[in-house]
Amino acid sequence: MECLAKLDRRALRALPKEEFLRGWHALLFLFPGLHPDNALDYGRDEESWPEAQLVLPEIEEAKRRRYARSGWPVALEVTGNSSLN
Repeated sequence: MECLAKLDRRALRALPKEEFLRGWHALLFLFPGLHPDNALDYGRDEESWPEAQLVLPEIEEAKRRRYARSGWPVALEVTGNSSLN
């Protein structure tokens, strides 16, 4: 999952479908309440996400935030948006 979080939009689109889906399934396993539509409608307000270190330990501390409205991890915003295109 951390691998996907570190990729930009272009690199995500270049991933083989199977690799992207493996990461997407890992995301849904870790965050069963998330939905791809939330990646588009997450709002602007961010909040601290202290549990991030337990779930995604390789995400740097500055990116351990989530959107207050959707709960979508800020570090995974590009991943979520890429799944919709």
